[in-house]
Amino acid sequence: MERPGLRGSPFSDQVPARANKRTPVAKGLSERSTMAEMHCDVAIIGAGTAGLAAERAARRDGARTLLIDDRFAGTTCATVGCMPSKLLIAAANAAHNVRKASIFGIRTSEPAIDGQAVMVRLRKERDAFVSSTLKTISEIPFGICVRQRARFIDARTLQLDDGRRVSAKAFVVATGARPAVPKVFDGLKDLVLTNESVFELPTLPRSMAVVGAGPLGLELAQALTRLGVETHVFEQSDRLSAIPDTDVANAFISQLSAELSIHLGIGLEAARTGDLVQISWSGTSSGMKTFEAGTSTAQAAMRGVARRKNDWSPPCKSSRGIT
Repeated sequence: MERPGLRGSPFSDQVPARANKRTPVAKGLSERSTMAEMHCDVAIIGAGTAGLAAERAARRDGARTLLIDDRFAGTTCATVGCMPSKLLIAAANAAHNVRKASIFGIRTSEPAIDGQAVMVRLRKERDAFVSSTLKTISEIPFGICVRQRARFIDARTLQLDDGRRVSAKAFVVATGARPAVPKVFDGLKDLVLTNESVFELPTLPRSMAVVGAGPLGLELAQALTRLGVETHVFEQSDRLSAIPDTDVANAFISQLSAELSIHLGIGLEAARTGDLVQISWSGTSSGMKTFEAGTSTAQAAMRGVARRKNDWSPPCKSSRGIT
C-alpha cells in the first residue's frame, strides 16, 4: 500500500558527486565527497520526527550533516500515527458529546454516524499534515537528503544500497518502529489491520478486535466504540498499558469498561471464516466472536498494536559516537 506523501517528493534522489563550476558543494557534504564515498560530521539514519529534529539541531550547531532515508515519505506521526489517530478521536469525541448533551439540559437523539464521511475527512486532514512535513523536508539544503538504505560496516562507516559509503564522526539511528502482528494471526495477515492500514479503511467497520492494550490500542478502541463500532480489547497481561500501580490500574479499567469490552489475562486463537476472523479466547475470561468490517468486500478488521523496532545493522565493534 502506498503511504501518503510518496507522490511528488520534492527533492533529488541523488547527492552531487563532486563540486564543479556549475555545481557548488552542497551544504552537509565535504569537498572530499566522491560518488563512492561521502564525509560528514553527523549522519542521521531515518527521516522521521526524531531524525528530522536531530539533523536540524546538528546543522544549526554548525555540523556537516547527511540525512539518510529510503523513502522520505513523511513522519510516522503525520502519516499513520498521532495525527490520523487524533483526527479519529476528534470525530469520536464529537459523537460522544452529543450523547452526553443531556447533562446540560440539551435533549438529543442518538447521533447518525456516516462512517465514510468520517474516514474521508480524516484522510484529507491527515494528508495536509503530511504535505506540511514534506515541505519541511524540501527546505533542507540540497545534497543533505540521501534516498537510500544504509548499514554499518564498521564503527565509522555506512554502506548504502547503491554502493556508496558514508563516513562520519557521529551517527544518529532514528529508524523508528513498525507494527508487530502476533504469530497467532500468521495465516490471516491479509485480514489484519495495523496502524499503517486502519486509517485507509473506506468506512468504519461494524466490529473491531483490538489486540494489545497499550496506549495506541486503547485510544483507537475508545474512539471506534464512540463512533458506533462494536469493539473488543484483548490483552495477555492482567493490566492495561502496563500501569504499575494497582489502584490506578483498577480505576482505569473500571472507567474504560463502561464503554469497552476489555478482556485481560487471556490467550487467543484465530481462524478464518470466509472473509472474517473468528477469535476464541480463554484465561480469566473465555468466549468466541467473529469480527468483520462494514465494507463491500467484508474485509475482517483485526488490529495488532505492538511495535517492533525497524531493522538496522549495528557496527561490529565500538559503538562510540552512535546515538
